[in-house]
Amino acid sequence: MKSGRFSNMLLILILVVGILSVPIMTGTASVPVTSGPEVTGSPDTAIAGPRPSPPQPIVSYSTRNDTSPILRSIRPIPPGTRAGEREMRLLPLPRQGDDEQEQQSILGAPILQSQPSPPNMPAAIQSFEGVSNVDIVQPPDTQGDVGPNHYVQWVNLSFAIWDKEGNLLYGPANGNTLWSGFGGPCETTNDGDPITLYDHLADRWFMSQMALPYHPNGPFYQCIAISRTGDPTGDWYRYEFVIPVNKMNDYPKF
Repeated sequence: MKSGRFSNMLLILILVVGILSVPIMTGTASVPVTSGPEVTGSPDTAIAGPRPSPPQPIVSYSTRNDTSPILRSIRPIPPGTRAGEREMRLLPLPRQGDDEQEQQSILGAPILQSQPSPPNMPAAIQSFEGVSNVDIVQPPDTQGDVGPNHYVQWVNLSFAIWDKEGNLLYGPANGNTLWSGFGGPCETTNDGDPITLYDHLADRWFMSQMALPYHPNGPFYQCIAISRTGDPTGDWYRYEFVIPVNKMNDYPKF
């Protein structure tokens, strides 16, 4: 009796295992998974092809380089005005009363401040006038950096150097003054998109701008200057790079 009951239980177990091993059929066809080349066909059977490889860094070398004379011995190229040349359209500002209803809705906004907030930060140690937009170019791309003893500002096409007391030491001068006597488009063009950085670890200054002698066609150039010491009025290591793949270097970052 026990033997028969055991046989029945074994038979039931075999049937259950057999049922579970049968694939469950659904209304859609199964799609085989392959690792081969791209398969074409209907959406139900098409397999995506291999993923494209990620972008790789491009290593390039300077096409021209030298060490400049001491900057304070180089005569500054005076800023030149490019009347009428603008990177951004100038639109007229709305006059008061042009749209009284719209202005009233803005004035009634709860987030609108009617007076300056109380000062929440310490007063500046030093404040003085910078280069200003002497080249009349919009936007002016105002930027600069501060070191232990100097402040250097470069506004689009012109730069200047001050000490920490606000005394003007050099400039304002065209950006390509840095590449005087260097040759090539870094010396002969002054196309802006400036970068000014102070490296506090190396105690060096870094300045750069683009050169587009054949704009809108290439080749396009990046002009780089690195101070030999922590004195930005001293001598500089100067470099010219051609931008690879003939892509315009519109305001690169370092």
